[in-house]
Amino acid sequence: MSAFLCLIDDQGIRFFSDAIGYDDDGVVLHLGSKVELRPDLPAIIGARGSAETSKILTHIASWRDFDHLVSSIEKDGRRAFDIARMNRTSDDPPYAQIWIAGWSTERERYCLFVIDFSIDRETGDVLSEPLTEYEGIFHQPGPNEEACRRQGWDGGVPIVKQSPPERTASDVIRVFEAIRDTRNELHHLPNAPKGVRCGGWLQMTVLTHVGIWTQVIHRWPDAIGEVAGSASAESGG
Repeated sequence: MSAFLCLIDDQGIRFFSDAIGYDDDGVVLHLGSKVELRPDLPAIIGARGSAETSKILTHIASWRDFDHLVSSIEKDGRRAFDIARMNRTSDDPPYAQIWIAGWSTERERYCLFVIDFSIDRETGDVLSEPLTEYEGIFHQPGPNEEACRRQGWDGGVPIVKQSPPERTASDVIRVFEAIRDTRNELHHLPNAPKGVRCGGWLQMTVLTHVGIWTQVIHRWPDAIGEVAGSASAESGG
């Protein structure tokens, strides 16, 4: 699974994403960006769960602008998700939550839309939830109260949209630290172990009318071949 946070205001979009991929036991398999950048639309495309879905999506579909992407995402997302499941066995069906963020000419505002895809275990059909728009601040997954207290806050996302960029980045790092500190089930299969749900690095992508730019603003000591968040990784051993 992945951790995403999107902050939207009149000035643009700040999209935060982690970079870790792991197997069913939480062992790190790869580290890499989970967002696809489309300055021609302009748009940011990311996927939680089966993160490869966003890469497949950008290779099999093309869009005139962000509004065309929004209107096509259910159809195009189904195709991409169907391709992604070819690498899965029948007892390990994929799940993908696709996030698309960008400037909507039709709506005259910056927007974030999210849509979920899964597999019907009985029929094998691709299922999708309704495309949903989110405003302001939206993040998945959420940290638990104990992890929030360890970060020094009460669970309400400690981000003020008008804060300077440096303060916003610092506050978002705290949110992701709390998400990382919340040990949840790693996947949707029976008897799933609990573990770290985000890691590798924290990537901030900014989209405005000027363009798109991205950078790594925080790193965690996760190593390929080790369990994410393990004692040896956190200590640097």
